[in-house]
Amino acid sequence: MRGPHVRAGGARWCARARRPQRRQPCHVMHFCPDCRLFTCNITPAGLAALLAGVRASPSRLELLFLDHNPLGDEGATMLADWLATSPALQSLQLRDCNITVAGLAALLAGVCASPSRLEALCLSDNPLGDEGAAMLSDWLATSPPLQTLWLSCCGITDAGADRLLAAIRVNDLLTKLHLRNLLSVDPTSGALNTVTPSHLDAIKDALADQTGRAARRAALQSVAQVVLPPPSIPASLASANCGNDAEIAEASL
Repeated sequence: MRGPHVRAGGARWCARARRPQRRQPCHVMHFCPDCRLFTCNITPAGLAALLAGVRASPSRLELLFLDHNPLGDEGATMLADWLATSPALQSLQLRDCNITVAGLAALLAGVCASPSRLEALCLSDNPLGDEGAAMLSDWLATSPPLQTLWLSCCGITDAGADRLLAAIRVNDLLTKLHLRNLLSVDPTSGALNTVTPSHLDAIKDALADQTGRAARRAALQSVAQVVLPPPSIPASLASANCGNDAEIAEASL
């Protein structure tokens, strides 16, 4: 859903659509695992109504896109509270939502407390700066399940890029980090990143190493799963032998 006239009323409509009520005119949102509300002028009041509907629905929301809505830090805090009880969310997009480091701190706390495995997070075009990059770096250093992070036009300099690079080198899963400014985008809330090409190349190399490690890990796990015991080993010991081979494969990483 896209458009400047949705606002809080539209968010409340989407919330009602997710509730399993009788004589419901539209059950699309109830069964849909994703919610996309771009440029809808949704404020924290509308977000509260939307999240209330999500909580009341038995469906498991996996994707939530709220790009270009004036949520601010208040909205980020609401999302953090909801994330703490959201079991299925995999992708969250908050581009150009006027979120500062205060909202980011609340959001990361909610992500850490969430039972879901968030794999993609977009925070581009928000005024986070190097302080926000440092917060994200501390979180990434704990190796969360996140695989893709967007931070274009966030006012990040080489200092913030250095913190992110250090986190990537100890992170186990992140394979994509977007720091380049999109020339087709005119940021309204964020600011252009001023990361030098040398820092961008260093981050690119670190992510390439990470992708290589992930590929090797996946390959070894696949080999460990298909290892068969020699014919001379009784069938009753087959599972134990495969378990040892798997342990050896993991130890060789």
